[in-house]
Amino acid sequence: MLALTSRTASLKAQLHTRIQHATSRNEAAAHAIAAMQIELKMKAMRIKHAERQVAKMHAVHTLQMKRLIKKDLVHLTRTDSIRSKLDASQSIVNKLQAENDALDEKISLVDDAIGALLKQYEAAIESHATSVQRLFDEQLSMRKVDFEVETVEDVHAIMEDFQYILSQHTPERRFVLKSKHLTLSTLRPTHLTAMSEILVAYLPIKLLPVSVTLHKRVYSKVVRRATMPVLPVAALTPLEQLEYDALGASSDSSYVDPNLHLPSCPRSPAARRWD
Repeated sequence: MLALTSRTASLKAQLHTRIQHATSRNEAAAHAIAAMQIELKMKAMRIKHAERQVAKMHAVHTLQMKRLIKKDLVHLTRTDSIRSKLDASQSIVNKLQAENDALDEKISLVDDAIGALLKQYEAAIESHATSVQRLFDEQLSMRKVDFEVETVEDVHAIMEDFQYILSQHTPERRFVLKSKHLTLSTLRPTHLTAMSEILVAYLPIKLLPVSVTLHKRVYSKVVRRATMPVLPVAALTPLEQLEYDALGASSDSSYVDPNLHLPSCPRSPAARRWD
């Protein structure tokens, strides 16, 4: 039994020694492989460097050959005979003649195109002139905003403007005049009728203009003018003021525009209706 144990220990020692030797050989082989890989990489780098050098030499050689060939061609061209030079000159003349013919055709086409464009421009200018004349006629056809009220038609035109505003705008935003009597929330068509009758009694008359800002969200048509006349509500008599307030207008009879001067003239039957 003791001999068996000693033999087992001897075998274990031998096995351990062999394992150490195998491990050492493996490590040596790994180091050798790593060194070989490094050497292969160095060789590959040298090969690439050599290839670059060969490519550079080939490029230089090719360039030198091209220069030599060019020099030879120049020398051969210089040593051509007079006949060859005349033939070359004649070919150049023929080429220039063909180019001149082509240019003449192109010039003809360009002239035709310019003529067509001129006709189009003339038509466009004529159309533009017609449009401008039409717009000018439309502008002339519109009533000029000078607020010189001389006839009953002028009064009706002014009231038409107010009627347009009332029909196209909502009373969301105050439409305050310098007379401080009329707003979109209080102005009604009945006021326009009554005021037109009052204005007719004072003809001729000049009304003061006032700038008007309308809410852009609430109208569907373009407003025809940016100013409106100041209605002479403050120039009414106290009794007329009471009657006018009864129609629903919010007013203050104590306010009188100092720049508004109404001429004294006989009252019309329509205006005397307020007395």
